[in-house]
Amino acid sequence: MTPGQPLAARGRYTSRRLSPPVQYVPLCERTLVLRSLEVARRGRLTVLLGPPGYGKTTALAQWHGQLREAGIKVAWCSASQAEREPTQFLRLLVLALEAGGVDPGPVARRAVGDGSVEAMLDGVVLGMEQANQPVVVIIDDYDRIDHPPIASCVTELLDALPRDVHLVLATRRKPSLAIATLYAQGAVRVIDPDELKLSTNELATTLGLPLDAPELAAILAQTEGWPVAVQLYRLWRQRATEGTVMPSFGGHATEVADYLAEQVLAALPIEQQAVLISLSIADQVEASFADAIRAASDSAAMLEAIATALPSLVQQTASEGEVAYRIHPLLSGYAFDRLALEPGRAALLYQRAARWLALHDRYPDAVRHAVLSKDEAFLTDMLMRLPYRALFLAYGVSELRAMLREIPPGMLAALPRMQLLSALALFKEGFFIEAEQLRLEIDAAIDDAAEGGLAMRIESRALAALFGVYMRGTSADYSMLIEWLLANAPADPLMWGWCENILIVVQQQRGLLGAASASLDRTRHAYQAVSGADFAVLQLLVHDMLLSLAHGALRQVQEKAVALLRRDPTSLIGERCLHAMARMLAGFVDYQRSYRPQAAEEMRLALAEYGREEAWFDQYAIAMPVIVDVTYRRHGLPEALRELDAARCDYARRGMICLDGMCLGVELVCLMRAEALDGIEVLEAACRTRLDDAATGHAPWREREILLRGLCCLALARGATDEAVRMANRLIDEGRLGGRPGAEVKGRVLLALSRQDDAAAAEVDIREAIRLASGEAIVAPFAEEGRRVVPLLRRVMAEGSSKLIQRHTAAILKVIEGEQQFADVDALSDREAEIVAHLADGASNKLIARRLGLTENTIKFHLKKVYAKLGVSTRRQAVAHAVQEH
Repeated sequence: MTPGQPLAARGRYTSRRLSPPVQYVPLCERTLVLRSLEVARRGRLTVLLGPPGYGKTTALAQWHGQLREAGIKVAWCSASQAEREPTQFLRLLVLALEAGGVDPGPVARRAVGDGSVEAMLDGVVLGMEQANQPVVVIIDDYDRIDHPPIASCVTELLDALPRDVHLVLATRRKPSLAIATLYAQGAVRVIDPDELKLSTNELATTLGLPLDAPELAAILAQTEGWPVAVQLYRLWRQRATEGTVMPSFGGHATEVADYLAEQVLAALPIEQQAVLISLSIADQVEASFADAIRAASDSAAMLEAIATALPSLVQQTASEGEVAYRIHPLLSGYAFDRLALEPGRAALLYQRAARWLALHDRYPDAVRHAVLSKDEAFLTDMLMRLPYRALFLAYGVSELRAMLREIPPGMLAALPRMQLLSALALFKEGFFIEAEQLRLEIDAAIDDAAEGGLAMRIESRALAALFGVYMRGTSADYSMLIEWLLANAPADPLMWGWCENILIVVQQQRGLLGAASASLDRTRHAYQAVSGADFAVLQLLVHDMLLSLAHGALRQVQEKAVALLRRDPTSLIGERCLHAMARMLAGFVDYQRSYRPQAAEEMRLALAEYGREEAWFDQYAIAMPVIVDVTYRRHGLPEALRELDAARCDYARRGMICLDGMCLGVELVCLMRAEALDGIEVLEAACRTRLDDAATGHAPWREREILLRGLCCLALARGATDEAVRMANRLIDEGRLGGRPGAEVKGRVLLALSRQDDAAAAEVDIREAIRLASGEAIVAPFAEEGRRVVPLLRRVMAEGSSKLIQRHTAAILKVIEGEQQFADVDALSDREAEIVAHLADGASNKLIARRLGLTENTIKFHLKKVYAKLGVSTRRQAVAHAVQEH
């Protein structure tokens, strides 16, 4: 089994659930229910609550049409059990908004597939805020997905939705929401079975009888106004011979409905009855699915005949010309009871359904039907055959979580491959240590000699390589592990792509840029050879930008980043990480070229968008030094060290020891900027030890550079000129030999500062640094050294250098001389600057509060201080002023 194109049968199935189903015959207008729905729209939530057959879908479909005629945007989604996974549910909601003409916004679209629940909720809320218009969101069949994770998700959504957005849930049972609390707030309206019953007028219209017909009272008493019972009665009456009297019952409408369902089904030809019984295992069926279940080829004609015979009990949905049929659940339920009388038949049908669903890319549904077959051998075989790495690369981790949710806990624990899948899902939620511990436990229990043992070992070691790169970075030697994987999976292009992808990361971080570029090409070729690996190919753009950055090609990085930031998400999988990386690198380039503090806020937002479950060494190693630098400039050393300590704690919680060396270097640089030499010996020793270990070539080049920079600054602070010169030259060599001009520029600046006693030599060094930096308009390596580099720059200006050198020197001087002192009382605090960055992102106070875990009143309090400090009175002015000033 291999995943096909996401927009084939899978896409059509989803698309069919984004609009109300259509019935063959129009039913009477539910006037009173429609009036209640319209009144309830003033609140946040409406719940249509009633057993099957009370006309919930019919009434909502009618309201959906009225809202659209009135020009009100309305989104519709019919939930299925596949959406019991929160990210799958939110994905359906995003698609429903788009289908309803509501732009969910790029943030929501980018988060689909590989985003966390928080990221997706954030995107949906932001999109509806920015839509700035009344919107109704209808979720039909909510009972199919109503369990604690979804209830929590819906509760958060209700709390954050804009005031002009109204949510409607149609459900067979009371939803697991805090209904009482919502009642107390006046935010919810429940339309229950009593209100959903047909009135006398509606009953007469449905049956085509005059209002004064004597039988109306009897029918109303027998059916209790239950819409489906009335529909069944109408069908029964059409087929009953003249003079037939419906038996009397004990006054319970369910007895009437059961009798009528039996009579209506029995009135169909035997072959049509057999079709309904076979298809009763599914909620909705298209002809090809029905053919597969029935092992027949006439399902299209049979379904059409049944729909013609039972026009009020069959609904249709269509996508791209493919029609699917939905039999009323009361009739389908009766047919399913008939199926139970045929031992073994249901298991066979479920197995056929599972095979068809897997072949048509509906994997969570396939697993659920395999579970329902109650055949452990069949389920085990299916689970062992599913191509999990291919599915992960094609559809993101939410697909894996949705499948895992369908598997019974006992079987999940008994199948090591499923446990490995659980480890991957856990890892992608940001629980790195826990995921690796689970993988190690599974790995220890694998028997290579057993059937499937080698395949299990391959899966485990593939995960070991992925987990290791995230947690240990380049400290481990992955070459033997990757050689083993490739030797044992020689014909698997996905494994080749997986391994080469890991090599891209390791080689780029070690500074082996040529080797990393070659691995990037091989990875792209491997993934392009696999159908459905678009997500994986897309992620290679991240590595492409990182390689360009390592080469110092800032202009190229900026162009790529801007193009990606302007790109409308064309794929629903993988766009979030791509956009976050582009945003971060655009911020980093801005920092390098302008030294603006605002760049740090963009990088914070990029890290938040990336999410703790996705960001690896490179994202933190790029952003963390800039964020700490800006915190120091704004608030001084204590706040900068607190920022660094918070980052360290976060890395430690996830076992990301790969960042230990970076943290040491950033701390040393920060202390040297503040000239805080007291008690520096322990940190100095740790940095030197780390740098000595880095000499093996395994340490990341970013770590080596920050350590060399910090130790060089320490030597300068102590007046140890020879040591400073040695460290500066090592940094220059790092850049020149590694093809990374950024390190050479920084090394030249530090070398010039180290040789100020030799004016001529210092001038040569600083002039060379300016020349190297001018091509990419880099100013940060100079500005970071503050005013102590100004005399050298002014000497260059006075010596009659080339226009190019003078122009760039003037730009550097302007940045340094315009730099505010960090103790400025009018400077925005980190929290205030962060809030302004969220304002620039288009978020409301409520959404900012949700993002930052604060109350809306706290956000308002901070904004008052922001307005006062900036001398503005509106959100737009605050954003414009902050951008202009910084």
